[in-house]
Amino acid sequence: MSIDEEAAAAVAAQVIQNAKFFDKSDGDAPLARARDWARRNATQTSDLRLTPMMLVAQEHERLGRRFLAATPDALRRFFGSFATDGERHLHEVVPAGAPCRLYCDYEYEFGVDVARDAALMQSTCAPTADALRAAIERNARGLTDALVRRAREKYDAELAPFVTTSHKPSKWSMHVVFSGAVWRDASHCGAFLAEVVRMRAQFDPLAEYYVDPGVYDANHCLRMYRCTKLKEPERSIVAVDDAGAAIDEARWRRSLITLFSVPLPNSDERMEMTSTFFDAFYDELAGADAPSDARIRVLEHDGARTRSAPRGVRPGGTAAPRAGVSLTSTAHVDPAQMDALASVRGALEAALAEYDPRAFKLLDGRPWLRVDCRSHQCAILRGEHRSNTIFLMIDYARLSLRQQCYDPQCRRSQQLPWRAIADPDAIEALLALFDAWPAATRVPALARWLAPCPFVAARE
Repeated sequence: MSIDEEAAAAVAAQVIQNAKFFDKSDGDAPLARARDWARRNATQTSDLRLTPMMLVAQEHERLGRRFLAATPDALRRFFGSFATDGERHLHEVVPAGAPCRLYCDYEYEFGVDVARDAALMQSTCAPTADALRAAIERNARGLTDALVRRAREKYDAELAPFVTTSHKPSKWSMHVVFSGAVWRDASHCGAFLAEVVRMRAQFDPLAEYYVDPGVYDANHCLRMYRCTKLKEPERSIVAVDDAGAAIDEARWRRSLITLFSVPLPNSDERMEMTSTFFDAFYDELAGADAPSDARIRVLEHDGARTRSAPRGVRPGGTAAPRAGVSLTSTAHVDPAQMDALASVRGALEAALAEYDPRAFKLLDGRPWLRVDCRSHQCAILRGEHRSNTIFLMIDYARLSLRQQCYDPQCRRSQQLPWRAIADPDAIEALLALFDAWPAATRVPALARWLAPCPFVAARE
């Protein structure tokens, strides 16, 4: 056998990894590990076979929430392995800082705030809840059309909306995914939507109540087409013109936010990409490193407030983001602080047990920690939400905490005041985070900023 034949045989013998599950049974931060694995396996074997991958969260009865990194074809096979929609509990993850399609989540829940329902019925001249539901439906479809028109005017981009619904008697719910263009990341999608909502404010005052702005947060998970919730297996997300039980391949692909095809410059061909793949090679494909005459177009909005995500393993040798702690920020986080968070997580989970914490996420640039919780008990609502959960913002420089909420109405309400943290174990854990925070020693003006902090004077 010649050298070339031996090399070819060695390549053929390598197993291409198309999919892998991650959950807490094999370590913390399964989403961070899934994303890191997807980046590292974007190219495989010595001939650099491309394997773009998507990230999906699955609600599992025994394992809880687990994450799947998979190629589109592998995901489609897994998707089709379920006999019915009622068995398929999958959510598409929109990775922080990664390119994606424009998407919208419209929803309105009746009965949570009876006074609000009555006020909206009066302002829209809707005599019944059904009439208000019909008004929301009309306005949402009008907003969708307005997004298409505005994209054509502002970006010369032709968007094609794919509309799905998941209604129930107490809730009106619609998802829309727009093919035809790729956006820099979810924050740019949210900023573009906000612009169009402002432009239509006088025609559509209801948008303030049915548009959910929370779906553009980092690493947000949205229930996928023809999927159900574990606790609501009877309520599937379906297209308006769905016919029969079979899932059409083309329709399934149109429903995806993080899978898209892009036209290759100076060519009639298109290339299929995923958010994780495009993000890993963004500089070469669409960034400053890409030749100006061969740069893939990505839409951006000036109103977006987040920064680009750190790159994964790329030809230049840049290291992938460190796995182990889930991050909300898309900017660099010092490894020492991630290690500190991993070491004190147990103490924080115990101290915050009443909120049933699910994930601890560092925010870059400020000494804040965001704690996602499973609890539906909301101090803003002064009651319990049916589906939305709460989260905590913790300022570990000032040792203060504030509960916030993912519910669209609660997000628009007046925020709760910060309150001091008194639990000694929680204080020790948060001080460990503060000590590992790079700005604690690298920002000269920090001493003045931290002057009100109760523990600063004691340490001097």
